Amino acid sequence: MCLMVLLSFWQKNAGTGKPTEIGYSDLLDKIDAAQVQSATIQGTDVHGQIKGAKDPFHTTISSNNVDSLTKELRSTRSSSTSRSRRTISSARCC
Repeated sequence: MCLMVLLSFWQKNAGTGKPTEIGYSDLLDKIDAAQVQSATIQGTDVHGQIKGAKDPFHTTISSNNVDSLTKELRSTRSSSTSRSRRTISSARCC
């Protein structure tokens, strides 16, 4: 019985590992609220982590929004960028 309770508790509190789909405007709201822990932009796909969330997020953006989203993320946190993949993280450096 105790094992079943523990297993149930663990399943409730463990993330599925599958990205949660969010809309572009929801992502912008989370950026404005400083809730985005990290984000990786690859083409028109954005993958990342929301602070305190168990599962990562995913959203698809228009190719016209890639540069503006990158600027928005950079304005709120430190970042590192490569040509084909842009990773923005809240981790501070140096």
